[in-house]
Amino acid sequence: MNMTPYKKSLHLNFVQPQKSNLLLFNTALISDYKEGVKEWLSFNPLFHWNLPLIDRTCSLKLPYRLSLSKYSILPELSGKCIPFTECLHMRVKEILSYDKPIILAFSGGIDSTLVLSVLHQYDLKDRLVVALTPESIIESPQMFEYIKKVYKFISTYEIDDYLDTHQLIICDPGCRNFNGIIPENEYSKQKATIENMWVLSSKVPSTLLFNAIKESSTHYVELKTVRDFSWWFHMNFRWQAVGHPRWTLRLKQRSRRFWEDNLHVFFNSHDIQRWSVYEGRFLPDIKQMQKQLIRNVFPKYSINKSKFFSTSALFAGQPYHEAIDENYKTYSKINIDEYYQSNDFKTLAK
Repeated sequence: MNMTPYKKSLHLNFVQPQKSNLLLFNTALISDYKEGVKEWLSFNPLFHWNLPLIDRTCSLKLPYRLSLSKYSILPELSGKCIPFTECLHMRVKEILSYDKPIILAFSGGIDSTLVLSVLHQYDLKDRLVVALTPESIIESPQMFEYIKKVYKFISTYEIDDYLDTHQLIICDPGCRNFNGIIPENEYSKQKATIENMWVLSSKVPSTLLFNAIKESSTHYVELKTVRDFSWWFHMNFRWQAVGHPRWTLRLKQRSRRFWEDNLHVFFNSHDIQRWSVYEGRFLPDIKQMQKQLIRNVFPKYSINKSKFFSTSALFAGQPYHEAIDENYKTYSKINIDEYYQSNDFKTLAK
């Protein structure tokens, strides 16, 4: 495989802010679109998105004071790429080393099913609790048959009751984010390049933001194709918003130390992310690989399988807060103007 040349290991300097920054907030709070904000949000309609883009390279000045969580720091690159299945088992062994019982947030989708298939290869009958919803069962009835024969299962509404004694594994951002979700074939027929792909699209985001996203990649990896761009957009800018902080917004407020010790975003391991950089993003269909790994453990997994938006259901009915700051304090209401930092988006790239 011909791999794109990469920069040397990335070293980022994180400056301790004088005032608390936000990790995440609901962009519906922004109503007046101050300077630079409209451009910054221009990608959101493409993905029905209501959370802010966060630059994991720390190379761009964003219109709001945002910090990276521990879980969102980009991995340093090395010449070694560990095979995907080995990465999965290394991640499980890392979590098991904490020597606490485990709750797996199981949606019934391909990512949580893949994680369960790896966990199932270890003797965890008395150590693993599977949290699910009715939608999880509807989406994957055969997997529910496996689960109820072997593991204790609870409702996702009960997760908070277990967190004093258990670790929690969540499965987003899932492997689908390692490929990106802008389908390259939509543009290939028109010979689209990164430079003209949005001209050929009916939805055209801000050119300024588009160029800033490209600029951020020069600090980490070279982008050559539309797929490269899509992958980088998700890998860098959406990562924090689909992972760890989103869960802490939905559960009872706890300390930063608590979450760092007890909440595991499964696919956040640096080994898995490096695999995405070197191999995963080049795969034509990562889901087919995931399905085969699942069938190796659960042969009847796909019987009566359906798509029922079960991932969203994991959050349904739970409390929701408008924002979370870098100290993991959640806010039901927040004055977002306090976090605004005026700038001209053209000057974001350092």
